[in-house]
Amino acid sequence: PQDELHLIRFAKMIALSVENAWNYQAAYEARRTPTAISSLAELAPEIARILDANADTRLALQACAEAVVLHADVALARIWLVEGTVLQLRASAGLLMHHDDIRARVPIGQFSVGHIAQTRQPLLINSILDYPHIHDKEWSQREGMTSFAACPLLADTEMEGVMAIFDNKPISTAAFTALNTAARDIA
Repeated sequence: PQDELHLIRFAKMIALSVENAWNYQAAYEARRTPTAISSLAELAPEIARILDANADTRLALQACAEAVVLHADVALARIWLVEGTVLQLRASAGLLMHHDDIRARVPIGQFSVGHIAQTRQPLLINSILDYPHIHDKEWSQREGMTSFAACPLLADTEMEGVMAIFDNKPISTAAFTALNTAARDIA
């Protein structure tokens, strides 16, 4: 019975991953279409649906990151959770990046993501190379990333983590507002 439960859970994870891959592919093909504003409006209901449907935190966070990439039309979305004095990467969607890269564990107060956790303030930067807290500007240039936005995941006053997005075009105020709303809902 225990093995059967593990197989069922594994099958659900695979099905969700396949569905998310198809959704990402569809979003990629539909990029820069006039539906961007309506897609942003769909982000909050999509986040609510994901959180209601997933008891597994890791699966829910991954699906939320994928929804942000899809609806905000950004290249990369990542979610870190607080573990002691560090932020631990728990979800990454969009641009292929590994969960074990150098940005997977970020001390609170260091780099742009750690700064967000420390100050508890959202941040929007549409010129990464000019911002001092972006620590891997070589990666940003190599990948063509020019903009960054991040929001703290605050449950009441408790710091839970940080959600961040990167893109190769300016991040609109509407996308930044949608990201803030998503961060509140996820926390």
